[in-house]
Amino acid sequence: MPLMVLRPLRVVPALLLGGLAAPARAASPVPVIVASGLRIELGAKPEALWSFAPTSTAPGHAFAPPIFPLDGRAVTALPERFEAAGDPVPLGPDLVEYRFRGTLREDPSLALELRFRLSDLSPIVRFQYRLTATKPHAFSRSGAVDEIEYLATSLEGLPRAREIRLSEFVELLHSYTLSERPVDPDDFEAGLGVMGPILVASDGRRTMLLAYEHGSQAPDAFLRFDLGRRRSVSLRGVKGNYWRGQVVDADHPYETVWLQAGLVAGD
Repeated sequence: MPLMVLRPLRVVPALLLGGLAAPARAASPVPVIVASGLRIELGAKPEALWSFAPTSTAPGHAFAPPIFPLDGRAVTALPERFEAAGDPVPLGPDLVEYRFRGTLREDPSLALELRFRLSDLSPIVRFQYRLTATKPHAFSRSGAVDEIEYLATSLEGLPRAREIRLSEFVELLHSYTLSERPVDPDDFEAGLGVMGPILVASDGRRTMLLAYEHGSQAPDAFLRFDLGRRRSVSLRGVKGNYWRGQVVDADHPYETVWLQAGLVAGD
């Protein structure tokens, strides 16, 4: 599929046709951003809503679409395709926001907007999802726990993982402190959850970071990283992410918390 490469404040269409003649009807270009030493591709695939990789030959990582509990069912926010929603917007020195939008395959009355904020001074990708609707939908919950899933990916190939907490209260110091805890292979096999808000994994040659921007005192989680077999990770809401019956319509879009992902060389 052809690619559309976006660099800061510039859009360059790049058609990768592999030496073959162009089809009679060219496919819509896949948006690509090259910034922060990363290549971000918005493929809009079931297993990879978007993916990122270093501009070197190191392996990349894919992120599955978010899942929203609407009208009593789980709606996978997978668009037919992504298109740029306007030009890149500079937000400050070396900081640019990119926006992409696509109508959902499952329900054309819904659309997903994906926002990236990138800086060439940082290897961290900051991103947020925004769900919009042309007709009313309502958030639902069958039990006491929120049923929203923000992302899913895999840490396979990154054997060393650690949870980093920023809000553990230590009575001796009477203060909140940072703490790091190893995440063992057995934790993945047992399907345990870790609060974070930061999760890192490494193989010594590259390190991946996942994080969400929400503060609550450990262990009172509002969001949680759920671990699974084959070193899978999903970020889910626990409480306070929405209320039962919350409406999403033309005047009331739903915006997620800001999320972060990073991929750097080294440990």
